[in-house]
Amino acid sequence: MTINYSFQEGQVGSFAIFDMSGRAVTQFVLPQGQQSLTIDQSTLSSGMYYYAFYVNGSLVKSEKMVISK
Repeated sequence: MTINYSFQEGQVGSFAIFDMSGRAVTQFVLPQGQQSLTIDQSTLSSGMYYYAFYVNGSLVKSEKMVISK
C-alpha cells in the first residue's frame, strides 16, 4: 500500500493506523523530501481500520479503510 503526501518545509508529518477499538496498530514518521510512504500490509489482518495524518502533531485527516486479503 502506498500513501502519497505533501507538507510544507519545516513541518513534521506522521501517519498512523488504528484498529476499530482505537488502538494504534502502526505509526510512521513522514520524512521531508519524500512524497510517498510504502506500507507492508501483510502485517495487518483483514478488517476495518482507521488511518490518520498528522502535521506538527495536529490531526489533518482521518478516514476508515478496509484491508481485504
